[in-house]
Amino acid sequence: MRRGVCITRTNNKGESLLIQAPGKPYWALPQGGIDLTDGQNIYKAIKREVSEELGLPEEKLDIESILNTAFAYYVRPGKRRTAYNQWQALIPALVVYKGTKVNPNPNPREVAEWKWGRWDDLLANCSPDKLGLYKVVRQAFCFYTEEAE
Repeated sequence: MRRGVCITRTNNKGESLLIQAPGKPYWALPQGGIDLTDGQNIYKAIKREVSEELGLPEEKLDIESILNTAFAYYVRPGKRRTAYNQWQALIPALVVYKGTKVNPNPNPREVAEWKWGRWDDLLANCSPDKLGLYKVVRQAFCFYTEEAE
């Protein structure tokens, strides 16, 4: 099972930073793998992923909250650089940017587009594989975003 983190970053309007990977029709929260073999911990992994995907400096990122639960979902063959069936486990985290304005400079290999979006928009336009995960993340972090259902 591949381990990873799923990151949500909110603005003062209750919107989350959403990304769209190159060639993908779905919107998503930034996410990425954790490599525990090189001594990387979850805090380093979260900051690295935000920095790699969105071009935001790690020293400007604060981790506000991490859920103590991993959420597993199944990746079908041919998706996300996998040629085989695979389970992925993501640990959701809420990241706060220490600065007055967030100006992402995304890595074009990782992110084709980014936008601020409401959770309803994400849930309506995400991969079916991640819908359940995002519903749980929304509920867990609703005190930072608009009211959860």
